[in-house]
Amino acid sequence: MKKWLIIGGALILLVVGAILAYTRWGGSNGANTAQVRRGVISATVETTGSIRPARQVRLSPQVTGTVARVAVATGDVVEPGDLLLELREPALERAVRQAELSLEIQELQLQQARYGGSDAEIAIATARLRQATVVLQAAQEEYDEIAGQEGASTSDEAIALEGAKVNYEIAKAGFDGAVNGADADRIALLTKQRDLAALGLESARDQLAQTRLLAPFAGTVLAIDVRPEEAAYARNPLLTLADLTRLEVVAQIDEIDIGAVAEGQEVEIMLDAFPGQRLRGQINHIAPAATPQRGSTVYEATIAFSGEGLRVRPDMGTNVTIITLAKEDALLVPNRAIQRVGQAQVVRVLEGRKAQEREVVVGLSNRDETEILEGLREGETVLLE
Repeated sequence: MKKWLIIGGALILLVVGAILAYTRWGGSNGANTAQVRRGVISATVETTGSIRPARQVRLSPQVTGTVARVAVATGDVVEPGDLLLELREPALERAVRQAELSLEIQELQLQQARYGGSDAEIAIATARLRQATVVLQAAQEEYDEIAGQEGASTSDEAIALEGAKVNYEIAKAGFDGAVNGADADRIALLTKQRDLAALGLESARDQLAQTRLLAPFAGTVLAIDVRPEEAAYARNPLLTLADLTRLEVVAQIDEIDIGAVAEGQEVEIMLDAFPGQRLRGQINHIAPAATPQRGSTVYEATIAFSGEGLRVRPDMGTNVTIITLAKEDALLVPNRAIQRVGQAQVVRVLEGRKAQEREVVVGLSNRDETEILEGLREGETVLLE
């Protein structure tokens, strides 16, 4: 029995030794070795970002007033032109009524000038003309009595006659206007006054219309920052509206990496809310100006993507991998195979049971693999550190 135990122990030691040797010096499938292979390598820039709607606005009224009613709730879907909320401002309502009355008065005056006055107005104008005629005749007779005398042209009678003539002309014009309407110049003036009143009414109505906050596009109400009977001030945002049918990723690119990033590059997106799900996207826009951020300088990149089948929501966090360059049929080794010795980069190549250090020239690199430009051949076995 003891003999078999000794033999069994020896066999176990041999197996363990063989496993250790295979692990360190074994073939290309060993845990600490890898074969040089050909494949596709991509140079990448990794960063983070967040989801946001491609179109989102904070809406504010153009006038100040009291909130009369809020017509929507958070989460409501609206169409262009739908009422979102309405303000109450009595001064604007009074301004519209005053403008309406002013236009009515101007219309009546213009109609009167064009077509003459009423029967009562004609009667009054007739009486004034008759009176002016009698006064003029009397003044003429008094002047005629002294017309041949010296200084007649500057006498009181002459002055009275001139005044009577003026009053007669005024009465005659009033009578003609009441019976036949005003002359062309008077009608033109009244027409312009009517048009000016119409413009005043249009302006007053436009001001009143600004108490109604309408949806500028189809979207979803994300936030409402006011309640009925609260004060609302001009240009103070009250409501947030977004188009959730078009979402995008906004990523921050460090200035160290921005030189390698360009519009049109492909992007791989992973959302924190959906681990393991990889989405494809493309850079649509890179901000021309940098944004300072916690001691570093970053540039915002806008990325279009399709999240079909996932319940993607605004403000979700993302991990973004930007593919800045891709190369096919490249000679590749794991990054763990490369060591830096002084200024050189070397790889330990397994030749038989011995490892030989070999200097290499590298090309593209990502987080997993590096391209070898010189120093290795496809199929060789390298040691991993």
